[in-house]
Amino acid sequence: MRTVIRLAALVAAALVGSTAGGQAGEPQILGVIANSMPLPMLCDDGLCAAEASAFCLQQHAGVPRPGTAYVLADGYADRVKLEGHLPGGEATQLPPSVLAVTSARGNRAVRFAVPAADLATLGVDSATLVIGDGVSAVPATLHARAAADPAAAQQIAQVTGSLRGLGSRLVDDGGAPVEAARLLGRLVNAIPNDRLGDVPDRHGLWDRVVGDGPAGPAADDAYTRFAGCAHLPGGGFVTFRECLASQHDMLINPLNRSYWGAVDTGS
Repeated sequence: MRTVIRLAALVAAALVGSTAGGQAGEPQILGVIANSMPLPMLCDDGLCAAEASAFCLQQHAGVPRPGTAYVLADGYADRVKLEGHLPGGEATQLPPSVLAVTSARGNRAVRFAVPAADLATLGVDSATLVIGDGVSAVPATLHARAAADPAAAQQIAQVTGSLRGLGSRLVDDGGAPVEAARLLGRLVNAIPNDRLGDVPDRHGLWDRVVGDGPAGPAADDAYTRFAGCAHLPGGGFVTFRECLASQHDMLINPLNRSYWGAVDTGS
């Protein structure tokens, strides 16, 4: 029981900690963490969506509210691969421009969505998403302003260029912590984002999503965190999905702080 209470307290802290950074002004430009394993887009209530792990590239800008509109940084959109699956099983590449991009959970997740009707029009009944290296998401308002504001355009170019490269080294390539976060992100992504935020068979979720996937310290860490969430009682002040998401964020937070520290010191 003490373990459950302690985990619940950590979850609450992570839900606050994942929004660390600036609290005012224009929303932060976000780095979308690379993930070579396809993320299935979960279709519900007419919309197909997937959440990808993210981190903050601008510590002192505003933390985005959920649902803040973003666009993929110019020159990097082709690194987001949207693959549609036809009824017969064949795969087809879809343009990433059909995706709506929004902040999902502060600066720790970005949501990619497309209406199920649009997929049906293309003859597709399901889709998966792969995020390549160096992808950034720019607030739609900032992106629009940059068309007529050279200072805004320069800001975007610097953050999504050299600073994003630094983020790739410190976060995307952050070793076991980011690998564990990727696994937890896949589990989060497999649970409907509704008020229940749960699945009937929690341990079956691990088998279905991770299965006989990668072994080693990262997978062990992810499973330990997953198991702690799986033991939380249903109907609590955090859902199973929120618990997994908070554990994901706890892994990203120190990596993001390392990036901020490197930016401040000019390394």
